[in-house]
Amino acid sequence: MVSKLYFSLRRAALGYLRGPNPNNVAPASDDIQRATEQSYWQLQAFYLIYLMVSFELVRKIYRTLQRSIEREAVPEPLWAVIWVNWVSLETAVFVIGLALPVSALAALWRPAAWWPRMFVFVCLLQYTAFDNSFGSINHFMYYPLWISFIFLFAPVEPPKRGATSISVHMRYLYPAFLAQVFIGLFYTLSGYHKVINGFFPSTSTVSSFHPDALPLLAFELLENNGRTSMLGNFFSNHLWIGWPAFLSVMYFELFFIIAVFRPQLHRLFGFVFAAFHIGVWLVMGITFQFQPIMVALIFIMSPFALIGAPSLRDTVYQLPGVDFVVWIRRALKPRHTVP
Repeated sequence: MVSKLYFSLRRAALGYLRGPNPNNVAPASDDIQRATEQSYWQLQAFYLIYLMVSFELVRKIYRTLQRSIEREAVPEPLWAVIWVNWVSLETAVFVIGLALPVSALAALWRPAAWWPRMFVFVCLLQYTAFDNSFGSINHFMYYPLWISFIFLFAPVEPPKRGATSISVHMRYLYPAFLAQVFIGLFYTLSGYHKVINGFFPSTSTVSSFHPDALPLLAFELLENNGRTSMLGNFFSNHLWIGWPAFLSVMYFELFFIIAVFRPQLHRLFGFVFAAFHIGVWLVMGITFQFQPIMVALIFIMSPFALIGAPSLRDTVYQLPGVDFVVWIRRALKPRHTVP
Protein backbone atom coordinates (compact mmCIF):
# COMPACT_ATOMS: atom_id res chain seq x y z
CA MET A 1 0.00 0.00 0.00
CA VAL A 2 2.77 2.43 0.94
CA SER A 3 4.82 1.57 -2.12
CA LYS A 4 1.78 1.96 -4.35
CA LEU A 5 1.08 5.41 -2.88
CA TYR A 6 4.74 6.37 -3.30
CA PHE A 7 4.81 5.42 -6.98
CA SER A 8 1.49 7.19 -7.57
CA LEU A 9 2.80 10.39 -6.00
CA ARG A 10 6.06 10.14 -7.90
CA ARG A 11 4.21 9.61 -11.17
CA ALA A 12 2.01 12.64 -10.45
CA ALA A 13 5.01 14.81 -9.54
CA LEU A 14 6.93 13.81 -12.65
CA GLY A 15 3.83 14.36 -14.75
CA TYR A 16 3.47 17.88 -13.41
CA LEU A 17 7.14 18.71 -13.87
CA ARG A 18 7.00 17.58 -17.49
CA GLY A 19 3.94 19.74 -18.14
CA PRO A 20 0.85 19.11 -20.25
CA ASN A 21 2.77 19.05 -23.54
CA PRO A 22 5.88 16.93 -22.94
CA ASN A 23 7.92 15.59 -25.81
CA ASN A 24 6.60 12.03 -25.87
CA VAL A 25 8.39 11.18 -29.11
CA ALA A 26 11.70 9.42 -28.65
CA PRO A 27 14.44 11.85 -29.76
CA ALA A 28 16.42 10.93 -32.82
CA SER A 29 20.02 9.84 -32.41
CA ASP A 30 21.17 12.92 -34.35
CA ASP A 31 19.33 15.19 -31.91
CA ILE A 32 20.95 13.48 -28.92
CA GLN A 33 24.35 13.78 -30.58
CA ARG A 34 23.80 17.50 -31.22
CA ALA A 35 22.70 18.02 -27.62
CA THR A 36 25.79 16.19 -26.35
CA GLU A 37 28.09 18.30 -28.50
CA GLN A 38 26.26 21.44 -27.41
CA SER A 39 26.82 20.57 -23.74
CA TYR A 40 30.54 20.12 -24.36
CA TRP A 41 30.97 23.42 -26.20
CA GLN A 42 28.79 25.11 -23.62
CA LEU A 43 31.34 24.03 -21.05
CA GLN A 44 34.23 25.41 -23.13
CA ALA A 45 32.37 28.69 -23.60
CA PHE A 46 32.08 28.98 -19.82
CA TYR A 47 35.86 29.07 -19.43
CA LEU A 48 36.21 31.58 -22.27
CA ILE A 49 33.68 33.85 -20.56
CA TYR A 50 35.48 33.34 -17.28
CA LEU A 51 38.74 34.52 -18.90
CA MET A 52 37.09 37.74 -20.06
CA VAL A 53 35.48 38.44 -16.70
CA SER A 54 38.58 37.46 -14.69
CA PHE A 55 40.23 40.79 -15.49
CA GLU A 56 37.20 42.60 -14.07
CA LEU A 57 37.49 40.45 -10.94
CA VAL A 58 41.14 41.46 -10.62
CA ARG A 59 40.12 45.11 -10.79
CA LYS A 60 37.44 44.56 -8.15
CA ILE A 61 39.69 42.72 -5.71
CA TYR A 62 42.27 45.51 -5.88
CA ARG A 63 39.49 48.04 -5.32
CA THR A 64 38.45 46.03 -2.26
CA LEU A 65 42.03 46.21 -1.02
CA GLN A 66 42.15 49.96 -1.53
CA ARG A 67 38.89 50.48 0.35
CA SER A 68 40.04 48.32 3.24
CA ILE A 69 43.22 50.41 3.51
CA GLU A 70 41.31 53.69 3.40
CA ARG A 71 38.80 52.56 6.04
CA GLU A 72 41.39 50.64 8.02
CA ALA A 73 39.07 47.64 7.85
CA VAL A 74 40.48 44.35 9.03
CA PRO A 75 38.93 41.34 7.25
CA GLU A 76 37.74 38.25 9.06
CA PRO A 77 38.79 35.55 6.59
CA LEU A 78 36.28 32.79 5.92
CA TRP A 79 37.42 29.19 6.12
CA ALA A 80 38.38 29.02 2.44
CA VAL A 81 40.86 31.90 2.79
CA ILE A 82 42.03 31.34 6.35
CA TRP A 83 45.58 31.54 5.00
CA VAL A 84 45.10 35.31 4.60
CA ASN A 85 45.77 35.59 8.34
CA TRP A 86 49.35 34.46 7.74
CA VAL A 87 50.26 36.92 4.97
CA SER A 88 49.68 40.60 4.25
CA LEU A 89 46.53 41.73 2.45
CA GLU A 90 48.62 42.99 -0.46
CA THR A 91 50.17 39.54 -0.89
CA ALA A 92 46.79 37.80 -0.68
CA VAL A 93 45.25 40.12 -3.29
CA PHE A 94 48.26 39.68 -5.58
CA VAL A 95 48.09 35.87 -5.38
CA ILE A 96 44.32 35.68 -5.96
CA GLY A 97 44.37 38.36 -8.66
CA LEU A 98 47.16 36.64 -10.58
CA ALA A 99 45.62 33.17 -10.23
CA LEU A 100 42.25 34.21 -11.70
CA PRO A 101 43.30 34.85 -15.34
CA VAL A 102 46.04 32.20 -15.18
CA SER A 103 43.50 29.53 -14.25
CA ALA A 104 41.24 30.63 -17.10
CA LEU A 105 44.11 30.41 -19.58
CA ALA A 106 45.01 26.96 -18.25
CA ALA A 107 41.43 25.72 -18.75
CA LEU A 108 41.44 26.95 -22.35
CA TRP A 109 44.97 25.73 -23.05
CA ARG A 110 44.35 22.21 -21.70
CA PRO A 111 40.63 21.53 -22.26
CA ALA A 112 41.26 17.77 -22.20
CA ALA A 113 42.74 17.84 -18.69
CA TRP A 114 40.90 17.79 -15.38
CA TRP A 115 43.32 19.81 -13.23
CA PRO A 116 42.69 23.22 -14.94
CA ARG A 117 39.00 22.92 -14.08
CA MET A 118 39.87 22.28 -10.46
CA PHE A 119 42.26 25.25 -10.60
CA VAL A 120 39.40 27.47 -11.83
CA PHE A 121 37.06 26.29 -9.09
CA VAL A 122 39.66 26.86 -6.36
CA CYS A 123 40.40 30.37 -7.68
CA LEU A 124 36.71 31.31 -7.79
CA LEU A 125 36.28 29.91 -4.28
CA GLN A 126 39.23 31.99 -3.07
CA TYR A 127 37.94 35.16 -4.69
CA THR A 128 34.39 34.71 -3.39
CA ALA A 129 35.54 33.87 0.13
CA PHE A 130 37.93 36.84 0.23
CA ASP A 131 35.27 39.21 -1.10
CA ASN A 132 32.84 38.02 1.59
CA SER A 133 35.35 38.37 4.41
CA PHE A 134 34.67 42.06 5.01
CA GLY A 135 31.40 41.81 6.93
CA SER A 136 28.89 41.65 4.06
CA ILE A 137 27.74 38.83 1.80
CA ASN A 138 27.97 39.41 -1.93
CA HIS A 139 26.12 36.80 -3.99
CA PHE A 140 27.62 38.12 -7.22
CA MET A 141 29.87 35.08 -7.71
CA TYR A 142 27.55 32.26 -6.68
CA TYR A 143 26.57 31.32 -10.23
CA PRO A 144 30.07 30.85 -11.67
CA LEU A 145 31.32 29.28 -8.43
CA TRP A 146 28.72 26.52 -8.40
CA ILE A 147 28.85 25.99 -12.15
CA SER A 148 32.63 25.62 -12.05
CA PHE A 149 32.15 22.97 -9.36
CA ILE A 150 29.51 21.10 -11.37
CA PHE A 151 31.66 21.15 -14.50
CA LEU A 152 34.36 19.24 -12.60
CA PHE A 153 32.24 16.15 -13.21
CA ALA A 154 31.86 16.64 -16.96
CA PRO A 155 33.99 14.55 -19.34
CA VAL A 156 37.17 16.25 -20.49
CA GLU A 157 37.27 14.61 -23.92
CA PRO A 158 35.03 15.97 -26.70
CA PRO A 159 32.16 13.62 -27.63
CA LYS A 160 32.88 11.23 -30.43
CA ARG A 161 30.78 10.98 -33.57
CA GLY A 162 28.96 7.77 -34.33
CA ALA A 163 26.85 5.34 -32.40
CA THR A 164 27.45 5.52 -28.66
CA SER A 165 25.45 4.26 -25.72
CA ILE A 166 22.98 6.53 -23.97
CA SER A 167 25.10 6.34 -20.81
CA VAL A 168 27.94 8.11 -22.64
CA HIS A 169 25.60 10.90 -23.71
CA MET A 170 24.28 11.22 -20.17
CA ARG A 171 27.80 11.80 -18.84
CA TYR A 172 27.87 15.00 -20.90
CA LEU A 173 24.25 16.04 -20.34
CA TYR A 174 23.96 15.50 -16.58
CA PRO A 175 26.35 18.35 -15.65
CA ALA A 176 24.47 20.69 -17.98
CA PHE A 177 21.21 19.68 -16.30
CA LEU A 178 22.66 20.15 -12.80
CA ALA A 179 23.87 23.64 -13.73
CA GLN A 180 20.32 24.46 -14.82
CA VAL A 181 18.91 23.08 -11.56
CA PHE A 182 21.19 25.26 -9.44
CA ILE A 183 20.44 28.44 -11.39
CA GLY A 184 16.72 27.69 -11.40
CA LEU A 185 16.79 27.04 -7.67
CA PHE A 186 18.57 30.35 -6.97
CA TYR A 187 15.97 32.31 -8.92
CA THR A 188 13.07 30.40 -7.39
CA LEU A 189 14.32 31.16 -3.87
CA SER A 190 14.55 34.83 -4.81
CA GLY A 191 11.00 34.76 -6.20
CA TYR A 192 9.73 32.91 -3.12
CA HIS A 193 11.20 35.62 -0.89
CA LYS A 194 9.48 38.35 -2.94
CA VAL A 195 6.13 36.55 -2.91
CA ILE A 196 6.28 35.94 0.85
CA ASN A 197 7.09 39.62 1.35
CA GLY A 198 4.11 40.41 -0.85
CA PHE A 199 1.69 38.50 1.37
CA PHE A 200 3.41 39.23 4.68
CA PRO A 201 5.36 42.49 4.39
CA SER A 202 7.42 43.61 7.35
CA THR A 203 6.72 46.87 9.13
CA SER A 204 9.68 48.56 7.38
CA THR A 205 8.90 47.43 3.81
CA VAL A 206 5.99 47.72 1.43
CA SER A 207 4.33 44.66 -0.07
CA SER A 208 6.00 43.31 -3.19
CA PHE A 209 2.59 43.44 -4.88
CA HIS A 210 2.18 47.17 -4.24
CA PRO A 211 2.47 49.42 -7.33
CA ASP A 212 5.14 51.49 -5.57
CA ALA A 213 7.31 48.46 -4.70
CA LEU A 214 9.68 48.85 -7.68
CA PRO A 215 10.12 52.66 -7.40
CA LEU A 216 10.78 52.42 -3.66
CA LEU A 217 13.26 49.58 -4.13
CA ALA A 218 15.07 51.46 -6.90
CA PHE A 219 15.19 54.66 -4.86
CA GLU A 220 16.55 52.84 -1.79
CA LEU A 221 19.31 51.10 -3.73
CA LEU A 222 20.31 54.23 -5.63
CA GLU A 223 20.32 56.29 -2.44
CA ASN A 224 22.34 53.77 -0.43
CA ASN A 225 24.91 53.23 -3.17
CA GLY A 226 25.13 56.86 -4.26
CA ARG A 227 24.37 55.96 -7.87
CA THR A 228 22.16 57.16 -10.68
CA SER A 229 20.35 55.08 -13.27
CA MET A 230 19.16 55.66 -16.80
CA LEU A 231 15.53 54.54 -16.38
CA GLY A 232 14.92 54.79 -12.62
CA ASN A 233 12.88 57.97 -12.86
CA PHE A 234 11.03 56.72 -15.93
CA PHE A 235 9.74 53.58 -14.19
CA SER A 236 8.93 55.59 -11.05
CA ASN A 237 6.75 57.96 -13.09
CA HIS A 238 5.17 55.28 -15.27
CA LEU A 239 3.75 52.70 -12.89
CA TRP A 240 1.61 51.20 -15.65
CA ILE A 241 4.88 49.83 -17.09
CA GLY A 242 6.95 49.27 -13.95
CA TRP A 243 4.31 47.47 -11.90
CA PRO A 244 3.43 44.74 -14.47
CA ALA A 245 7.14 44.32 -15.20
CA PHE A 246 7.92 43.76 -11.51
CA LEU A 247 5.04 41.30 -11.12
CA SER A 248 6.20 39.44 -14.24
CA VAL A 249 9.72 39.14 -12.80
CA MET A 250 8.30 37.61 -9.61
CA TYR A 251 6.29 35.11 -11.67
CA PHE A 252 9.27 33.99 -13.76
CA GLU A 253 11.54 33.83 -10.72
CA LEU A 254 9.11 31.78 -8.65
CA PHE A 255 8.57 29.15 -11.35
CA PHE A 256 12.09 28.97 -12.75
CA ILE A 257 12.81 25.61 -11.09
CA ILE A 258 9.77 24.13 -12.86
CA ALA A 259 10.96 25.52 -16.20
CA VAL A 260 14.19 23.58 -15.76
CA PHE A 261 12.24 20.34 -16.26
CA ARG A 262 10.45 21.68 -19.35
CA PRO A 263 12.98 22.13 -22.19
CA GLN A 264 10.39 24.02 -24.24
CA LEU A 265 10.76 26.90 -21.74
CA HIS A 266 14.56 27.00 -21.49
CA ARG A 267 15.19 29.63 -24.14
CA LEU A 268 12.25 31.77 -23.05
CA PHE A 269 13.34 31.86 -19.41
CA GLY A 270 16.96 32.39 -20.41
CA PHE A 271 16.04 35.38 -22.53
CA VAL A 272 13.75 36.81 -19.83
CA PHE A 273 16.41 36.74 -17.13
CA ALA A 274 19.25 37.92 -19.33
CA ALA A 275 17.01 40.89 -20.15
CA PHE A 276 16.06 41.17 -16.46
CA HIS A 277 19.66 41.73 -15.36
CA ILE A 278 20.13 44.33 -18.07
CA GLY A 279 16.96 45.98 -16.78
CA VAL A 280 18.32 45.96 -13.22
CA TRP A 281 21.29 47.95 -14.46
CA LEU A 282 19.07 50.42 -16.34
CA VAL A 283 16.63 50.93 -13.44
CA MET A 284 18.76 50.45 -10.31
CA GLY A 285 22.28 51.07 -11.54
CA ILE A 286 23.50 47.65 -10.37
CA THR A 287 25.73 45.85 -12.84
CA PHE A 288 26.02 42.07 -13.04
CA GLN A 289 28.73 40.73 -15.32
CA PHE A 290 28.30 37.00 -14.85
CA GLN A 291 24.55 36.59 -14.27
CA PRO A 292 23.13 37.56 -17.69
CA ILE A 293 25.95 35.75 -19.48
CA MET A 294 25.50 32.61 -17.38
CA VAL A 295 21.73 32.53 -17.82
CA ALA A 296 22.08 33.04 -21.57
CA LEU A 297 24.78 30.37 -21.79
CA ILE A 298 23.03 27.73 -19.70
CA PHE A 299 19.45 28.27 -20.91
CA ILE A 300 19.35 30.07 -24.26
CA MET A 301 22.08 27.69 -25.43
CA SER A 302 20.52 24.78 -23.56
CA PRO A 303 21.41 21.44 -25.14
CA PHE A 304 17.99 20.08 -24.19
CA ALA A 305 16.25 22.78 -26.21
CA LEU A 306 17.76 21.18 -29.33
CA ILE A 307 15.82 17.95 -28.82
CA GLY A 308 12.52 18.57 -30.57
CA ALA A 309 11.98 22.25 -31.41
CA PRO A 310 8.70 23.30 -29.76
CA SER A 311 6.06 25.42 -31.41
CA LEU A 312 4.90 28.71 -29.90
CA ARG A 313 1.72 26.97 -28.77
CA ASP A 314 3.65 24.24 -26.97
CA THR A 315 5.79 26.83 -25.23
CA VAL A 316 2.76 28.79 -24.01
CA TYR A 317 1.00 25.63 -22.84
CA GLN A 318 4.05 24.67 -20.76
CA LEU A 319 4.02 27.93 -18.78
CA PRO A 320 3.18 27.36 -15.08
CA GLY A 321 -0.36 28.53 -14.50
CA VAL A 322 -1.33 28.03 -18.12
CA ASP A 323 -0.67 24.32 -17.68
CA PHE A 324 -3.56 24.01 -15.22
CA VAL A 325 -5.91 25.64 -17.72
CA VAL A 326 -4.79 23.15 -20.36
CA TRP A 327 -5.26 20.18 -18.02
CA ILE A 328 -8.73 21.37 -16.92
CA ARG A 329 -9.75 21.97 -20.51
CA ARG A 330 -8.65 18.48 -21.50
CA ALA A 331 -10.40 16.94 -18.49
CA LEU A 332 -13.69 18.66 -19.37
CA LYS A 333 -13.43 17.86 -23.05
CA PRO A 334 -15.96 15.12 -23.93
CA ARG A 335 -14.42 11.88 -25.05
CA HIS A 336 -15.90 10.04 -27.98
CA THR A 337 -16.01 6.31 -27.64
CA VAL A 338 -16.42 3.82 -30.41
CA PRO A 339 -19.51 1.64 -29.84
